[in-house]
Amino acid sequence: MTVLRPFLSRLALLAAVILPAALHATPSFAIVGGEEASSSSNARRYTVIVQSQKGELCSGAVIARNLVLTAAHCVVPKTKYRVISFDQNFVPTAIGVAAAARNPSFKLRGRPDQQTGLDIAVLELSEPLSGDIKPLAISSDLGVLSPLSEVTVSGFGLSRYGDRASAGKLRFAHLRVAGVADIGVPSLALTSDGTPEGRGRSACLGDSGGPIVVENYFQSVLVGLVSLADAERGKVPCAGVTFATPVALPEDVSSRMLATSGGGGPALQALHGIERALGGRDGGSSR
Repeated sequence: MTVLRPFLSRLALLAAVILPAALHATPSFAIVGGEEASSSSNARRYTVIVQSQKGELCSGAVIARNLVLTAAHCVVPKTKYRVISFDQNFVPTAIGVAAAARNPSFKLRGRPDQQTGLDIAVLELSEPLSGDIKPLAISSDLGVLSPLSEVTVSGFGLSRYGDRASAGKLRFAHLRVAGVADIGVPSLALTSDGTPEGRGRSACLGDSGGPIVVENYFQSVLVGLVSLADAERGKVPCAGVTFATPVALPEDVSSRMLATSGGGGPALQALHGIERALGGRDGGSSR
């Protein structure tokens, strides 16, 4: 796949935003240039809100009824979190996070392109998600992607940069793969048309950790998580390149995540040979 290098001066970390106090029953704004998610949308069934005790919002990808992947920069030690899912009528259900593990190699530096380690974390829920939740399959091979491959990104972030009131509502957008960006760690570069200059649709603040999905026949396959966004000087942020962390974790990364988190519980085991740990993806308790 094409390796792209012209992005180092145009990155912005998609930090969490504060979620409005009331969750709206009707989906509208999120994902710049995206579409509203309907009750029948696949995105509603595998995309969740990850919210801290302070009300900060990120997005997450359901990989089992009791496991959610999100961005490492969304998970702060000694902070309580909950995950919010939505039923067919967009009625929210909140479930607490029992345990969290993030890539211990991930470090935030002065600039996003100076971060180290893959931007990925896993959350173990205190009880399984219910209803028509549809956990995502995980691709262990980025060979399923090629330049211009279409992917779907979804999240609960801003629909307009600077408009924090637009957060907390689900939208999705179809993007195309522009290549692999060399920004300190390997990341998928996604744009509206598959070119580095493509603009119009993008993830934004609050979409961090949201799923990047390939629709493969009748299966939705997770290939990445939203991490960074375009912040090119002189242009409106959140309208160009979306950078995604690939979820095909190298063995050394998953092993270190397991070791530093104590080694117990499905959330932690999921990061040590992640495909094997997700064999019973569609159900079961958290213990």
